Amino acid sequence: MATLFGFASSKTEPKDADDAAATAEEGATDASPTSPQAAEEDDTPLFEAPETEVGAQTSCMHFVARSKLGWIAWKEMEATLYSIFERSFGATRCEMKFSDSLEDFGFEVEVPNTEVEKFKKFFKGKALAQEIDMLHGIDPLTTSRRDAKLVNMKKTLGSTLQETDVRSSIEVLTKRFKALEQVGVNRDREVSAIQDQFAFMQTTMLKRFDDTGARFQAKMEDAVWKKMGAVEKEIRDSVQQDLAVLNMNPMEKQVSTPTAAAAPPPPQPQGIPPALSTAPSAAQLLPAEDPILRQRAETAEETLASVTLERDAARQELQASQRRLEEMRGELAKVSEDFGKLRDVEEARAALAAQFEALNRDAGEMRTERELLRKELAEAQAEQEALNARKPTEPAPTVETKANEASAVVAQTTEPATVPRTDEATAEASSLSEFIRENPVKEKKEPDEVESDPWRESPR
Repeated sequence: MATLFGFASSKTEPKDADDAAATAEEGATDASPTSPQAAEEDDTPLFEAPETEVGAQTSCMHFVARSKLGWIAWKEMEATLYSIFERSFGATRCEMKFSDSLEDFGFEVEVPNTEVEKFKKFFKGKALAQEIDMLHGIDPLTTSRRDAKLVNMKKTLGSTLQETDVRSSIEVLTKRFKALEQVGVNRDREVSAIQDQFAFMQTTMLKRFDDTGARFQAKMEDAVWKKMGAVEKEIRDSVQQDLAVLNMNPMEKQVSTPTAAAAPPPPQPQGIPPALSTAPSAAQLLPAEDPILRQRAETAEETLASVTLERDAARQELQASQRRLEEMRGELAKVSEDFGKLRDVEEARAALAAQFEALNRDAGEMRTERELLRKELAEAQAEQEALNARKPTEPAPTVETKANEASAVVAQTTEPATVPRTDEATAEASSLSEFIRENPVKEKKEPDEVESDPWRESPR
C-alpha cells in the first residue's frame, strides 16, 4: 500500500555490527529513565492558548505519532485529540492520516505563528505525549510504560484566516461542498487502506493456519509412527528371544495364524495311540514351561493397548483441530461476506448520488424551459390584446337588414310619381348612408399574410 503521509520515515536495518551496536546503545539510552536525555525532558503541563484572531498568519506542523494500540483506538478518540490541539495551541485545522505501517500515524496541525515555539517546546517534552496516552486510557501515575511517541516534526506554510465574513451564501455553500468532498476523499482512502490491511491480514492468517495444521498433522503422524515402530521392534525382539529359548526359528517354521488356531484339529489316522495323538504343541507347552514368557507376552499386549489408546487420542485431537480450523475458516468467510455487503452498500450509495445529481440537472433544465414558455405566453397574450383592441366595436350589417333596405327602395321606385315619399323611407335611406360612411369596405389581406400570422383567430 502506498504511503499516505509523506513525512513517515522508513525503517532501515543497520549495515554492519558496529552500526547495530550503536543503534542498540542509543535505544537503551532513550529507554533509560536515568539518562541525561530523559532528565532534560520538560515536564511542564499544557495550558490553554488564547483564541486565534481573524487574519492571523498560521503555520502547518507535520509530525508522526507511533503507537502500539492500532488505528481503531486512534480513530475513536480523533475528535478529542483535535480538541487538545485546539485548546492548547489555538489550532485552526487538524488532520490524521494513515501510513503503510500499522504503528505510524501522520498528523497535520495548523497553528498560529505565535504558537509555533510553544508547539515545538511541548513536542520535545513529555506533556503532549502524556496527554495523548491519558486520552487512550494509559495513566502515567499508575504505569511507567509510554505508548505514544512523537517524531519527525516538519514545518510548512499555513493558510491565513479570512479578515471579513461578508461572502455570499453561494460562496459559503461552495466552500462547504469542497470541504465535504475532501472529507469524502479522505474517508475513501481510509476505507481502501483498511480493506488492504484486512486482505493482507486475512491472507497471512489463512496461510498461518494452513501451515500450522500441516505441521501439526505431520508431527503427530511422525510421532505415532515412530512409537509404533519402536513398540513393534520391541515385541519382535521379545518374541525372538522367547522362541530362541525353545530352539525355534520363526523364519523356518510356519507360524500358525489365529484362523488356523481356531479351526478344529484334523482327523487322526487310525492305528496311532491316543497318547501320541494328543501331545501338546510348542505353543501350548510355552506358557506351562516358562511363566516369565507369559508375563512378557502380557506386558507386550498391555504396551500395545496403551499405544493404541495414545494413537486414538492423537487422532481425536487431530480431528478436533481440523474442526476448529474449519470453524475459523467459516468465520473468515462470514467476515468476507460482510465486507462484500459493505462494498455493495457503498456502490448503491454512489449510484443513488449520481441519480440525485441527474435529477437535479433535469429539474434545472425544466425550470429554464418553464421560464422560456412563460415569456412566450406573455408575448402571445400581449399580441392578442393588441389585435383585440384594433377590431371594430359595432356589428357589421347582416344580409337580412340589407334585403329589407333593398325591398324598401324597390317599393319606393314602383310607386307612382304623384305619391310623395313617407318619413319612414327617408329615415331608412339616411340611416343606410350613415352606416356606409361609418363602416367603409376594408381590403382583404393576402393569403400569405393570413397564413404567416400565428396569432390570428380562426373564423367561426
